[in-house]
Amino acid sequence: MFIPMLAVAIWALRRIARRFPDGLAGLWRVHRPIVAIQIVSLGIVLIALLTGPWTFNIVVLMHFVGWYFFALFLINRYPPKEPPKGVWQWMRTTRPGFMTLHLGLAALVTLLIAVDMYHFGKQSWLDVVVGSKNFYYWTIMHVTLSFLPR
Repeated sequence: MFIPMLAVAIWALRRIARRFPDGLAGLWRVHRPIVAIQIVSLGIVLIALLTGPWTFNIVVLMHFVGWYFFALFLINRYPPKEPPKGVWQWMRTTRPGFMTLHLGLAALVTLLIAVDMYHFGKQSWLDVVVGSKNFYYWTIMHVTLSFLPR
């Protein structure tokens, strides 16, 4: 399956590159950020074939870090037109609020994992919330809910 898919990918890449006057160099110049992300993601998937499924966690972590910095970039580029009304709007529209919400949630989850692991010995109700076996469930829930309209 790898060889036919590689052939299709090369064919598609050459066809797309023809739309640019300088070919592949132009394609890379215009779409460098997304192509770089795709190349890194492909590398992770190929590494996962050799090392096992734990590399999925790295993909999720990379997604979070990339999304976090991109969201901060957008918040800086498009500041609120008027001062936020309420805590929730402050967290969603300002850099300090956004950082407080997300870094606070990351600290809370880290604390819950530590309590689950070191206090309960990973045999508690808390394992349902922060256990490694449920990581995939929460990832699927997050991705599914992200498509809901705001």
